[in-house]
Amino acid sequence: MSALPEISTPDPLPTKFRSDGFNFQIVHRDGAVALLAKQKSNHTQMSYEVAIIQTHPAECLFGRDLPEREVMPPSESWGTLGWSYVDLADAVASYDQLCQARGKGHFPPGGSGASASKRLRRPSAATPRTTRPAP
Repeated sequence: MSALPEISTPDPLPTKFRSDGFNFQIVHRDGAVALLAKQKSNHTQMSYEVAIIQTHPAECLFGRDLPEREVMPPSESWGTLGWSYVDLADAVASYDQLCQARGKGHFPPGGSGASASKRLRRPSAATPRTTRPAP
């Protein structure tokens, strides 16, 4: 009898973390879809991000062994796998739409969501929003 393959669970994205000079906190999460609050240290202005969390395989980077882990989408995927908002209501609407699209099977579990993102309603042009600059 053959042994079953070992199923690994990636290390989850922390509920609070710091990246690119910002403090992030997951506000809501449904599977791979997350709504995060984002704030720069010593600033009062809060902004928000909606992202489809990605999974990276275990690997060795720069001499460090890293486990399989969840990560935010890379900057070059912003607009396809992640969106930035200054208005909480816009962020919540986008999050709800992504969760709804995921529930209807418009993109696979852990998948990119690229096909679903093309069908999502974007905030109106009158709504100011931030964008993540390219690296």
